[in-house]
Amino acid sequence: MPIELGAYTPLRDQQADALMALVRLVLEDLIARIHHVGSTAVKDLPAKPKFHLDVILDDANHLGEAVSRLEAAEYAPLGFLYERDVFHLTRASTNMPEENGVCVLQPAHRVCLCFPNALAPRRRAAFRDALTTDSNLRHDYEALKRRLIAQDNQDWDAYSAGKTQFIETALRNLNRADLGFTDSL
Repeated sequence: MPIELGAYTPLRDQQADALMALVRLVLEDLIARIHHVGSTAVKDLPAKPKFHLDVILDDANHLGEAVSRLEAAEYAPLGFLYERDVFHLTRASTNMPEENGVCVLQPAHRVCLCFPNALAPRRRAAFRDALTTDSNLRHDYEALKRRLIAQDNQDWDAYSAGKTQFIETALRNLNRADLGFTDSL
């Protein structure tokens, strides 16, 4: 599947709100908070059409129940992919009927169930906030994403890996100890 970036539209914000409301409904008593992160969370930044939600559990012991509930809501578990304290699930885009009979497209999205003290969701939220407030950073990140796609728009692993150094540098430059960096570049 080719990697494609779509332009920002206000519809992205509405879609994210609807996805977060769905996850809250399914997991309401198990979660502390939800963050919309990734490029779809940044106004004026082109993004691939898959949303990313970090769901902070109120207790790590709730993971099994949270996964069971999301599986019942047609999420596919991916497991612990990159961190020991973040469990990934995904859901393809679906048409969801509303009360008035109109179908609404619910975009593809990833839900990461994060333990309360997990570092990854803090980093993703910090990077989102930096992109939101720094137009030069946002412009440079968009340019990097477009270069990576131009090199090979089929290689998702290379696309993701190609962004890692940029993101790590941006996070280090924030000079925040809570992001796990004790030194600056």
